[in-house]
This record gives sequence, structure tokens and C-alpha cells, in this order.
Amino acid sequence: PAAAGGSISMVQKSTDAVMLFSSGIWSPATSTLSSVAAGNLVLSMGIWWNADDMGAAQEIPTDSNGTLVGAGAANPTVPSNPTPDPGWPVAPQICYIASANSGNHVLTPISPGGGGDGYFFGVEFNKPGASWSLVDSGSQFSGSNTPGAIQSLTVNTAGTAAAAGDLVVALIVLDGDPTAFGIGEPSGYTALFSTSTTANNVSGGAGYKTAGSGGTQSAAWSWSDSATQMALGVIAVFRPS
Repeated sequence: PAAAGGSISMVQKSTDAVMLFSSGIWSPATSTLSSVAAGNLVLSMGIWWNADDMGAAQEIPTDSNGTLVGAGAANPTVPSNPTPDPGWPVAPQICYIASANSGNHVLTPISPGGGGDGYFFGVEFNKPGASWSLVDSGSQFSGSNTPGAIQSLTVNTAGTAAAAGDLVVALIVLDGDPTAFGIGEPSGYTALFSTSTTANNVSGGAGYKTAGSGGTQSAAWSWSDSATQMALGVIAVFRPS
């Protein structure tokens, strides 16, 4: 079970790095978590049009003060040929360091290609005296050739390993032509991220919560627009023990 005593807190979130459609340039080039405490959980989270990794495993962002690893199914393979035709290489990604080194962590996002666009940020979580581990994860895709046909998505963990008191983090990416609106956190979660640009970028949102009970964990979003043709959501569960 998850460790007793104390509570999970989000210590800090970095500035969002944004790559505008077709620019190929992240602004700012990196995202920094300052004065991270030793042993805390560090996450990198990103959504993007990633043609460079189409149909393959995603590149992993880098950290100046540690090594990020993909959070299981929350680091999905980039879609290659699902609907909408001819296949859009749009994906989210959660990576983590379970026991961070103390000090600043300068996170550098992946390079999704000159025609890409996206968002990237880092987060630090703490629970007093805890050692962190990834215990479950999941992903869910939905796509259509009809603009506006995709208006909701629910993602579940692949297993039932979560316990009450675990940290649950969820992230979604949407695309259409255009889909530049803010979707925010899933229902019942605390907000981490929502897209805001009016440019023709991918859209997305993220949130976190402390699991109220064990077993399968879920994250559900809904929205209303006339453009969305695909959505891909991911979820990851981290245990402070």
C-alpha cells in the first residue's frame, strides 16, 4: 500500500515551453525546476506533432541533473497510420525521475521536427520521507476522419495495482484543423496544464490527484468544438512508499 503519514504536494511547475506550428523552435528552449529537493519525484510532460518518431518509440527529453525515463504506457509509441487519414503523428508523453538529485533541473524537450508543434513542462512532487516508484500506467487513442467527431476521451490504467494515497497524473493531446483551444485537467483532478495559444497548434490538458481508492484509475475529458479528429490520453500512477 501507499505510505501512511503526510500528504502529496506539488512543489513547483516549470514555465511551459511552446513550439508554434511549423516553427521548429521551442520558446523557451528549456524548462527549469529550481532547487529541487533530493528524493522528490520529477516529471517531464509534453504533447506534440512528432513526425520524427512517427510509428516508433518517442525520444526522451533530457535533464541536466539526472536521467528521465518513460512512464510505461504513458510514453506511447507515436501513431503512424490510424484515422484520421493518412495518419497523424500526434502524441503525449510523461517521463520521470523517481528519486531526483538536489539542485536545479534544466529540462530540454525533444525535437519533433520542423513541421511540428507542441508544449512541454516539468513538475516536482513531494511526500515527506517517501521513496517513489511507478506502479501502473495506460493510454487510449480515439480518431475519426470526420471533423468534430471526437468530443470526449477516457483513459484507464492497464492494471489494478494502484492503492489509495498514490499519485495519479493524466495528460491528453487533441488535434484537428485547427484545434487551438484550452481543454485543461480531467474531471476530478487538480489542474496542471491547459493550452492557450490561438495559433493552429495541438491542444491539450493535464492534471493530478491523490487516488481515493485502489484498483483501476481513470481520467476523463470532454469538450465541444467542430474540428477535433483525434485524441490520445495517458495516465500514470506513482507510489510514495
